Amino acid sequence: LRVLGFRNLEVLERGVDTTLFDPARRSRELRERWGAGPGDVVLLHSGRVAVEKNPALLFEAWETVRRAEPNAKLVMAGDGPLRAQFQAKYPDAIWTGFLNGTDLAEAYASADVLLFPSRTETFGNVLLEAMASGMVTVSYHMAASRRFVEPGINGFAASAPLDEAFLLQTLRALRDRRRWPRITTAARAAVIGQSWEHITARFEMFLLRASGAGLSPVGAAA
Repeated sequence: LRVLGFRNLEVLERGVDTTLFDPARRSRELRERWGAGPGDVVLLHSGRVAVEKNPALLFEAWETVRRAEPNAKLVMAGDGPLRAQFQAKYPDAIWTGFLNGTDLAEAYASADVLLFPSRTETFGNVLLEAMASGMVTVSYHMAASRRFVEPGINGFAASAPLDEAFLLQTLRALRDRRRWPRITTAARAAVIGQSWEHITARFEMFLLRASGAGLSPVGAAA
C-alpha cells in the first residue's frame, strides 16, 4: 500500500483472549481422563485435521517423542476431512473432536507441548492461544511464529521448511524440559500485549488520530 502511495498506514494485529487462554486453567482431572500421569508429556494439536495442517508430520513427531517418552500422549483437538483416516491409523491418540470456549482453553493449559507443523498458514492464531495458555510450542519459524516466537527463549521453531528440521526442534523441546517453566512464562509474556483489550484500544487510537480528535479515549473528560 505504501508503494501505491497510501499514507498514514498502521498495522492492526491479531488478538487473543488472554483471559480465556490462561495457564491457571490447567486441570489435573482432565489429564487423568487423558491417561496422563503427573510426569507424562502431553502433546496437543489444535485445529482442523486437514492436509494444510501437515498431519502426517504431526504423527511422525509423536512417534519420535514416544521413542524417548513411551507414555507421551497426543491430544487431537479438532475435526476435519482427514480425521477418520488418521483416527483409524492412530486410535491410541486422544480424539476430542471440535472444542471451543473453556473446553478448548482447558485442553491447551492441561497439555504441555503444542505441535504446529503447518507450513502453509497465513497466520496461525492457535499459536497465540497456546502461548497465552503457558504452553511450549514447536512450529516452523514463519507467520505467527516468526512474529512472536524467539527460538529457544519462548518456544521452539524450525528455520528450514523441512520435516527433519521440525522433528529436530521437537526433540530439542523434549531435551530442554527442565527449562519449560521459564519458556512458558516467556511465551505468555510475549503475547499478553495481544489481548483484545489492547487490540481494541489500539484501533480506537487509530480512529481518533484519523478523525483529528486527538488521543483521548472516547468519553473522557476534557
